[in-house]
Amino acid sequence: MRGLAEFIMRGRWQALAVAVLGAGTLLFGWISAAAVALVTLRKGLSEGSWVVLWAMLPALVMTYVSGDAGTMLMLLGAYALALVLRETVSLALTVSASVVIGLVTGGVLLAFSRAFLAEIVSVFDAVLGQIESNLEFQQAAEVELMRPTVIQVAGMLSAGNAAVTVISVLLARYWQALLYNPSGFGIEFRALKLPASWTLLLVALTIGLWSV
Repeated sequence: MRGLAEFIMRGRWQALAVAVLGAGTLLFGWISAAAVALVTLRKGLSEGSWVVLWAMLPALVMTYVSGDAGTMLMLLGAYALALVLRETVSLALTVSASVVIGLVTGGVLLAFSRAFLAEIVSVFDAVLGQIESNLEFQQAAEVELMRPTVIQVAGMLSAGNAAVTVISVLLARYWQALLYNPSGFGIEFRALKLPASWTLLLVALTIGLWSV
Protein backbone atom coordinates (compact mmCIF):
# COMPACT_ATOMS: atom_id res chain seq x y z
CA MET A 1 0.00 0.00 0.00
CA ARG A 2 2.86 2.42 0.71
CA GLY A 3 4.20 1.84 -2.78
CA LEU A 4 0.84 2.72 -4.30
CA ALA A 5 0.57 5.87 -2.17
CA GLU A 6 4.08 6.94 -3.22
CA PHE A 7 3.21 6.34 -6.87
CA ILE A 8 0.04 8.46 -6.57
CA MET A 9 1.97 11.34 -5.00
CA ARG A 10 4.82 11.18 -7.52
CA GLY A 11 2.92 13.47 -9.87
CA ARG A 12 -0.49 14.45 -11.20
CA TRP A 13 -0.33 12.01 -14.12
CA GLN A 14 0.47 9.09 -11.83
CA ALA A 15 -2.42 10.08 -9.56
CA LEU A 16 -4.66 10.41 -12.60
CA ALA A 17 -3.67 6.96 -13.88
CA VAL A 18 -4.65 5.27 -10.62
CA ALA A 19 -7.87 7.27 -10.31
CA VAL A 20 -8.98 6.63 -13.90
CA LEU A 21 -8.07 2.94 -13.97
CA GLY A 22 -9.81 2.31 -10.64
CA ALA A 23 -12.92 4.23 -11.69
CA GLY A 24 -13.21 2.11 -14.82
CA THR A 25 -13.68 -1.14 -12.89
CA LEU A 26 -16.41 -2.50 -10.64
CA LEU A 27 -14.00 -3.90 -8.04
CA PHE A 28 -11.51 -1.07 -7.58
CA GLY A 29 -13.62 2.07 -7.52
CA TRP A 30 -12.69 2.46 -3.84
CA ILE A 31 -8.99 2.68 -4.81
CA SER A 32 -9.84 5.44 -7.25
CA ALA A 33 -11.80 7.26 -4.53
CA ALA A 34 -8.86 6.89 -2.12
CA ALA A 35 -6.49 8.31 -4.74
CA VAL A 36 -8.78 11.31 -5.27
CA ALA A 37 -9.01 11.83 -1.49
CA LEU A 38 -5.23 11.57 -1.01
CA VAL A 39 -4.50 14.18 -3.68
CA THR A 40 -7.20 16.47 -2.24
CA LEU A 41 -5.92 16.07 1.33
CA ARG A 42 -2.33 16.76 0.37
CA LYS A 43 -2.61 19.27 -2.46
CA GLY A 44 -5.97 20.92 -1.97
CA LEU A 45 -9.03 21.92 -3.93
CA SER A 46 -7.45 22.64 -7.31
CA GLU A 47 -5.47 19.43 -7.76
CA GLY A 48 -8.23 17.33 -6.24
CA SER A 49 -10.76 18.84 -8.65
CA TRP A 50 -8.53 18.08 -11.63
CA VAL A 51 -8.12 14.43 -10.66
CA VAL A 52 -11.76 13.79 -9.76
CA LEU A 53 -13.10 15.40 -12.95
CA TRP A 54 -10.96 13.18 -15.16
CA ALA A 55 -11.72 10.10 -13.06
CA MET A 56 -15.42 10.85 -13.55
CA LEU A 57 -15.18 10.06 -17.28
CA PRO A 58 -14.91 6.24 -16.96
CA ALA A 59 -17.36 6.36 -14.06
CA LEU A 60 -19.89 8.15 -16.27
CA VAL A 61 -19.40 5.53 -18.99
CA MET A 62 -20.08 2.78 -16.44
CA THR A 63 -23.18 4.62 -15.27
CA TYR A 64 -24.46 4.92 -18.84
CA VAL A 65 -23.81 1.24 -19.61
CA SER A 66 -25.05 -0.35 -16.38
CA GLY A 67 -27.31 2.29 -14.86
CA ASP A 68 -25.31 2.06 -11.63
CA ALA A 69 -24.07 5.49 -10.55
CA GLY A 70 -22.31 4.11 -7.47
CA THR A 71 -18.71 4.67 -8.58
CA MET A 72 -19.42 8.19 -9.82
CA LEU A 73 -21.10 9.12 -6.55
CA MET A 74 -18.30 7.48 -4.55
CA LEU A 75 -15.69 9.63 -6.31
CA LEU A 76 -17.63 12.83 -5.67
CA GLY A 77 -18.31 11.78 -2.08
CA ALA A 78 -14.66 11.00 -1.36
CA TYR A 79 -13.64 14.35 -2.84
CA ALA A 80 -16.18 16.19 -0.70
CA LEU A 81 -15.25 14.35 2.50
CA ALA A 82 -11.55 14.91 1.85
CA LEU A 83 -12.22 18.64 1.59
CA VAL A 84 -14.12 18.51 4.90
CA LEU A 85 -11.25 16.63 6.55
CA ARG A 86 -8.63 18.98 5.09
CA GLU A 87 -10.45 22.06 6.38
CA THR A 88 -11.57 20.76 9.78
CA VAL A 89 -8.87 18.17 10.60
CA SER A 90 -11.66 16.22 12.32
CA LEU A 91 -12.32 12.56 11.54
CA ALA A 92 -15.51 12.70 13.63
CA LEU A 93 -16.95 15.56 11.59
CA THR A 94 -15.87 13.88 8.35
CA VAL A 95 -17.56 10.60 9.26
CA SER A 96 -20.67 12.51 10.32
CA ALA A 97 -20.71 14.31 6.97
CA SER A 98 -20.96 10.93 5.24
CA VAL A 99 -24.63 10.90 6.30
CA VAL A 100 -25.22 13.77 3.88
CA ILE A 101 -23.32 11.84 1.21
CA GLY A 102 -25.59 8.84 1.79
CA LEU A 103 -28.77 10.92 1.58
CA VAL A 104 -27.63 12.62 -1.62
CA THR A 105 -26.65 9.26 -3.12
CA GLY A 106 -30.06 7.82 -2.33
CA GLY A 107 -31.78 10.82 -3.88
CA VAL A 108 -29.71 10.60 -7.05
CA LEU A 109 -30.38 6.87 -7.40
CA LEU A 110 -34.12 7.41 -7.01
CA ALA A 111 -34.09 10.28 -9.48
CA PHE A 112 -31.87 8.84 -12.22
CA SER A 113 -31.45 5.08 -11.68
CA ARG A 114 -35.01 3.81 -11.25
CA ALA A 115 -34.55 1.10 -13.88
CA PHE A 116 -31.40 -0.16 -12.15
CA LEU A 117 -33.17 -0.22 -8.79
CA ALA A 118 -36.15 -2.03 -10.31
CA GLU A 119 -33.80 -4.74 -11.63
CA ILE A 120 -32.40 -5.27 -8.14
CA VAL A 121 -35.91 -5.45 -6.69
CA SER A 122 -36.83 -8.09 -9.28
CA VAL A 123 -33.76 -10.12 -8.30
CA PHE A 124 -34.83 -9.94 -4.64
CA ASP A 125 -38.34 -11.06 -5.67
CA ALA A 126 -37.00 -14.06 -7.57
CA VAL A 127 -34.65 -15.15 -4.79
CA LEU A 128 -37.22 -14.67 -2.03
CA GLY A 129 -39.84 -16.45 -4.15
CA GLN A 130 -37.58 -19.47 -4.45
CA ILE A 131 -36.94 -19.43 -0.69
CA GLU A 132 -40.70 -19.25 -0.07
CA SER A 133 -41.29 -22.26 -2.34
CA ASN A 134 -38.66 -24.29 -0.50
CA LEU A 135 -40.05 -23.37 2.91
CA GLU A 136 -43.63 -24.13 1.85
CA PHE A 137 -42.54 -27.53 0.56
CA GLN A 138 -40.78 -28.32 3.85
CA GLN A 139 -43.46 -26.94 6.18
CA ALA A 140 -46.55 -27.70 4.08
CA ALA A 141 -47.82 -24.20 4.85
CA GLU A 142 -47.93 -20.89 3.02
CA VAL A 143 -44.92 -18.67 3.62
CA GLU A 144 -44.65 -15.01 2.63
CA LEU A 145 -41.40 -13.11 3.10
CA MET A 146 -41.21 -9.33 3.11
CA ARG A 147 -39.95 -7.83 -0.14
CA PRO A 148 -37.80 -4.67 -0.15
CA THR A 149 -39.21 -1.67 -1.97
CA VAL A 150 -37.36 0.46 -4.49
CA ILE A 151 -36.84 3.13 -1.81
CA GLN A 152 -35.42 0.57 0.63
CA VAL A 153 -33.05 -0.80 -2.01
CA ALA A 154 -31.92 2.75 -2.76
CA GLY A 155 -31.34 3.23 0.96
CA MET A 156 -29.28 0.05 1.26
CA LEU A 157 -27.15 0.96 -1.76
CA SER A 158 -26.62 4.54 -0.60
CA ALA A 159 -25.67 3.42 2.92
CA GLY A 160 -23.18 0.91 1.51
CA ASN A 161 -21.79 3.51 -0.88
CA ALA A 162 -21.37 6.04 1.94
CA ALA A 163 -19.60 3.44 4.09
CA VAL A 164 -17.15 2.55 1.31
CA THR A 165 -16.58 6.25 0.67
CA VAL A 166 -15.64 6.78 4.32
CA ILE A 167 -13.30 3.79 4.17
CA SER A 168 -11.63 5.25 1.07
CA VAL A 169 -11.09 8.60 2.80
CA LEU A 170 -9.73 6.89 5.92
CA LEU A 171 -7.35 4.92 3.69
CA ALA A 172 -6.24 8.17 2.06
CA ARG A 173 -5.64 9.71 5.48
CA TYR A 174 -3.62 6.64 6.46
CA TRP A 175 -1.54 6.96 3.29
CA GLN A 176 -0.97 10.65 3.97
CA ALA A 177 0.24 9.91 7.48
CA LEU A 178 2.38 7.02 6.26
CA LEU A 179 4.20 9.28 3.80
CA TYR A 180 4.36 12.56 5.68
CA ASN A 181 3.39 12.09 9.35
CA PRO A 182 4.13 8.59 10.69
CA SER A 183 1.84 7.59 13.60
CA GLY A 184 -0.37 10.62 12.94
CA PHE A 185 -3.27 8.58 11.65
CA GLY A 186 -3.19 6.28 14.68
CA ILE A 187 -3.53 9.25 17.03
CA GLU A 188 -6.42 10.68 15.01
CA PHE A 189 -8.20 7.34 14.66
CA ARG A 190 -8.00 6.52 18.37
CA ALA A 191 -9.47 9.94 19.14
CA LEU A 192 -12.38 9.36 16.76
CA LYS A 193 -15.65 9.49 18.68
CA LEU A 194 -19.08 10.42 17.38
CA PRO A 195 -21.24 12.59 19.66
CA ALA A 196 -24.12 10.72 21.34
CA SER A 197 -26.64 13.04 19.68
CA TRP A 198 -25.32 12.10 16.24
CA THR A 199 -25.48 8.41 17.07
CA LEU A 200 -29.11 8.66 18.21
CA LEU A 201 -29.99 10.68 15.11
CA LEU A 202 -28.42 8.07 12.84
CA VAL A 203 -30.32 5.26 14.54
CA ALA A 204 -33.61 7.16 14.24
CA LEU A 205 -32.90 7.99 10.61
CA THR A 206 -32.12 4.35 9.82
CA ILE A 207 -35.34 3.13 11.43
CA GLY A 208 -37.35 5.82 9.69
CA LEU A 209 -35.97 5.05 6.24
CA TRP A 210 -36.43 1.30 6.66
CA SER A 211 -40.09 1.77 7.60
CA VAL A 212 -40.82 3.78 4.42
